[in-house]
Amino acid sequence: MAITRIGAWVDRRGVGSDWRRWLNVAVAVGLTDVSLCVHGQDAGKPFEPFQTAEKVANILKAYRMAGIRGHVMLWPQPRMNHAVALLDYLGRVADLAGHALTSAELDAEEQWTRSGYRVVFGRSVAEQLRAGWPSGLPLVVNGITAALPKIKPLIAIADVVIPQAYTSTRKGQGSTPGVRQRVVLDTWAKAAPKARLVCGLAAYDQEGAGDMSANDALSAAFNAAAERVDEARYWQLAELAGGPDAAFVKARCAELPR
Repeated sequence: MAITRIGAWVDRRGVGSDWRRWLNVAVAVGLTDVSLCVHGQDAGKPFEPFQTAEKVANILKAYRMAGIRGHVMLWPQPRMNHAVALLDYLGRVADLAGHALTSAELDAEEQWTRSGYRVVFGRSVAEQLRAGWPSGLPLVVNGITAALPKIKPLIAIADVVIPQAYTSTRKGQGSTPGVRQRVVLDTWAKAAPKARLVCGLAAYDQEGAGDMSANDALSAAFNAAAERVDEARYWQLAELAGGPDAAFVKARCAELPR
């Protein structure tokens, strides 16, 4: 395969007061996709978005005007009241943004995997999320490979999955760039055979990853992903504002078919 879309996530700064700065970074790099984090992880706490649905929808429309597909990312909890609030907010964003919202993503982190409610309510909450998802909007799930047994109910409802195939010098991410991406993508392809597969890659701490230069580490990870998927998503946009990671991703974006 060949990579035809390259995107990045952006943390709460993407919907903050300086959101246009990050839109400009995405344009300068040449990204095709950006996913906005619209609320905090806040395990066990009520759903509380960073911004109103109207503000998020307007930001998504600005990305669309700039030629970039906009997505939103949310952190699910295995609690029905949280799911109801999440769906209500997402529905309002989708209604207001229209075609400017390309997909919405559930990031299956510790607030799901470590919750005591997961074993009892995980499947029913996942089914509620699927049933209440805005019509026609792809449901995306991302997560780590080690958590696959705990996030099966979410994987089962996904149209798209994004495994975090990160390699870097950070603790726990010391696997060899190129090797880890192949293993992770193959594992997720078996776990979610009906879902479209996108590769999550790291855009941080690349110098020395796998004892490689930053450019070689980035190249190895990207090339391995390109063997199996046609889209890559980097964590995160702020890391692409300068440095070797930004230069590498910008060069790869320049090679994309437009």
